[in-house]
Amino acid sequence: MKDLKILIVEDERILAEDLKETLLELGYNVAGNVGSGEEAVELASKTEIDLALMDIKLEGEMDGVSTAEALRDRFDIPVIYLTAFSDDALLQKAKKTEPFGYVIKPYRASEIKSVIEMALFKIEVERKRKESYKNLASEAQDRANKLVKMDTTLKTLMEYRENEKNEVIRNVAKNLNDRVIPHFDTIRMRWPNKELNNLLDALTTTLREIAKPSENTLSDSINLTPMECRVVDLIRQGRTSKEISSLLGITVRGVTFHRGNIRKKLGIQNKKINLKASLSR
Repeated sequence: MKDLKILIVEDERILAEDLKETLLELGYNVAGNVGSGEEAVELASKTEIDLALMDIKLEGEMDGVSTAEALRDRFDIPVIYLTAFSDDALLQKAKKTEPFGYVIKPYRASEIKSVIEMALFKIEVERKRKESYKNLASEAQDRANKLVKMDTTLKTLMEYRENEKNEVIRNVAKNLNDRVIPHFDTIRMRWPNKELNNLLDALTTTLREIAKPSENTLSDSINLTPMECRVVDLIRQGRTSKEISSLLGITVRGVTFHRGNIRKKLGIQNKKINLKASLSR
């Protein structure tokens, strides 16, 4: 990690040169050695810098804290403060810039090395954290894109299946209207019988309902049983309970029972609402 580039920001030039020599002896690269915050910001805009050693009390318009803040916010450069002061107010202000450490003047080479190595470790941890977050964000985006594609594919498939289903319904409707229902008139003419005609009328109505290419039938929407469906068809024709019982081969009491279940499923039980009118909506 000693190949990382370190910037020195120290307005006491003798101390700055001494620090530079110390860093070089320790095997670190010195990216720059400047005496003001303005120079530090200018150099950071032109040079790759991985870490700054910052005098907390700089002369000029930009002190060490404001310079550290600028380096962090604009260039994402972490800072280690160099200070001979123990001013609590100043240290509290410095903490807001999230420094990676402090070195108290006068310092020894071993102290410099320890603080820098700890800072570089933190930098590496932070780099890996950001890289991991970036990878997770990228993976999440990839999965989101795949979900969008899957959703689009599923919608296309469902639309295809719906079109296919409607085509089948249209074909069934055409066959019923063209090939089945017309024969009922022939049967009526050849075998005139009131009971048979009533049955044929019921069948005709039922088949015409089937022939309607409706996407949502009443039987689907309120979950009618097969017998309830037959009762519903006959009620729609205006048949009485006695006629329905005769056509379906059940008792009038049975018809009344089915009527009650149908009203319950429609949500109109115990209400003065005509069942035929409700079924015709």
